[in-house]
Amino acid sequence: MRFVLLVVGATATGALSAAGIQTMFPQTQQTFAAVTALGGNVADFKLGDINPLKAYEDVKRRITSGEPAVSFPTSTPITVGPINMDALRPKFTIDEKAIQRAWASDMNRRVQQDIARARDFQAYGRNPMGWHGIPPH
Repeated sequence: MRFVLLVVGATATGALSAAGIQTMFPQTQQTFAAVTALGGNVADFKLGDINPLKAYEDVKRRITSGEPAVSFPTSTPITVGPINMDALRPKFTIDEKAIQRAWASDMNRRVQQDIARARDFQAYGRNPMGWHGIPPH
């Protein structure tokens, strides 16, 4: 049964593609006239022109000849002089006073936090049952 469905499907696909090709590329006298006007003459076509062995031999001959298939334009090489590293370094100054102020402010904040934590430990030690929340560990 599967084979029959496969054959029927293949036949239907072939018929639809043949009808589609006839619709997209109509086989009329104008089509043949257009092709011959562009230089395509069916009478000049020879099956011997499509010879894979001849194409292989031609490619092999071109590769082994040593001649480049494409010539690239050549120009003078680019020369680079010495590089000045001082020009590449960023120019900035460090404000020592601002750094000292920031460090002192941070230290002051840390000391205040430690004092508050010590007070919390003292309050918890005096009355653990009066402490609301988690113990200050």
